[in-house]
Amino acid sequence: MAAQGKSTGLQVGLIIAVVVALIASVAAFIIYRQDSQNQVRYATIEQEKENVQRVNETLRNEIAAIKQTLGTTASEAGLADRAAGTVLGDLDARIANYNTDQNEQTLFQVVENLDALLEAERSRSGQYALTNAAQRQEINGLNSKYSRESQQYMEARNVAVADRGDVQAATDERIRAEQARRQEIEDTLASTKAELEEVKEQLANREAELEDQIAELAETNRRLNRDLAMQETRSFTTADGKIVNLQRSTDTVYLNLGSRQNLRPGVTFSVYDKEQVGPTGGDISALKGSIEVLSVGEQISEARITEVTTLEPLSVGDPIFSPAWSPGRKSLFAFVGMIDLDGDGNTTGERDRLRRILNDAGAEISVYVDDDGNWVDGDGDPNVNKPLDVNTEMLVLGNIPDPSEVSDPARKAAFSKMREHLTEIRGQAERNGIVVKNLKTFLDTMGVQSTRRRFVPGQDPNFNNRGDRDRQVDPNPSSPVSGLFDPNRGRRGSEIDPQPSSRFNPQR
Repeated sequence: MAAQGKSTGLQVGLIIAVVVALIASVAAFIIYRQDSQNQVRYATIEQEKENVQRVNETLRNEIAAIKQTLGTTASEAGLADRAAGTVLGDLDARIANYNTDQNEQTLFQVVENLDALLEAERSRSGQYALTNAAQRQEINGLNSKYSRESQQYMEARNVAVADRGDVQAATDERIRAEQARRQEIEDTLASTKAELEEVKEQLANREAELEDQIAELAETNRRLNRDLAMQETRSFTTADGKIVNLQRSTDTVYLNLGSRQNLRPGVTFSVYDKEQVGPTGGDISALKGSIEVLSVGEQISEARITEVTTLEPLSVGDPIFSPAWSPGRKSLFAFVGMIDLDGDGNTTGERDRLRRILNDAGAEISVYVDDDGNWVDGDGDPNVNKPLDVNTEMLVLGNIPDPSEVSDPARKAAFSKMREHLTEIRGQAERNGIVVKNLKTFLDTMGVQSTRRRFVPGQDPNFNNRGDRDRQVDPNPSSPVSGLFDPNRGRRGSEIDPQPSSRFNPQR
């Protein structure tokens, strides 16, 4: 009984041990299962976390790529203020800038594209639920690929470093060669500059010497011209023609000039005493009077006596001269000063009259200084400061009043300008060897009649041709009057028959 009871106790104990073992096994199984499930969930969470990080990295890369594609480097998105310098601000600016109204790019379309991209990324994230082995295998493959590419990169880098050393050495050698060449050029340039400075100094010294020589020559030229002007008393060196016949009763003379010499009616000549004219010409002291051409034949021309300045009458053989007339050539003259042909103090219209006299003689005015002090060319243009040249025959000086003696400001300014131009134009005449004469001498040598110089006894007692204007002429002199003023002068007989030969008839 006791043995039976002992056996029963062992069985009970065994059963209890078995139950406890089962319970422990179940508990261990449950704990193991929960641990396995936790590990699986943990692995899943880690996988999802890694997937999310990869997705986020991909999104950041894609956003950076989008910003790069958009051409913006803004760090701020510009959600609060879509101002310039933000991503949205730059995007709005580009949308507004590139909107062509044909293929519009709006922000809504961009968002739709981003949503579609996000959905695609979410769809692709489902494929990340791979097994750990596959992921590890992919990672291993990537690591192996990275190792190979790293090895290739290092090899390429070593080759590039070696090549860079060779290139650097070659570059350094070229730089040293260029520096040596540059130094040589700089040395040559410095030497050339020194030589150039020496040459410039020599040229400056030579220029100064030449300027001194030019100034000396100019002064010599001016002195010679002044001496020549003072010594030159000849009115002409070669006569233009001579008187070949005359009629004292009609104050008519006949000249050995005609249409063959291009003579025209209206040309005036001065007449000189044949007894006082030598081989070198005649001077003003031999002047006897003036004549004006009336009609022109082929070889003989008729002229009237316009003025007699001496007691000696004009006679056959007396030479005639005019500085303005020359056969086959047009003479040019320059004038400065007030033009008064009659000597009456009135210059109105006198310049035009002088121009007509010159034009009748076939001459022209090249330049002149008018009554307002303007330098005028021959065409009357005051804006062209035309200089004198060697083609100008003569510079004629009229009256130039002293500005200090004039009260009118306009006339004072005009006379001041006239005197300034006189200095310039006389200098040009000296440099070009142009003869300078006063207006009276010029008119005398041209034979231009001045009504103020014509004198009739008994009229205008306040006029005196030669002497003091304060002296008066007695209209009824007690002594005989010179035959120069006899109205019958030349009618009591003449050197030549008053009825000349038909050879000298201008109407022949």
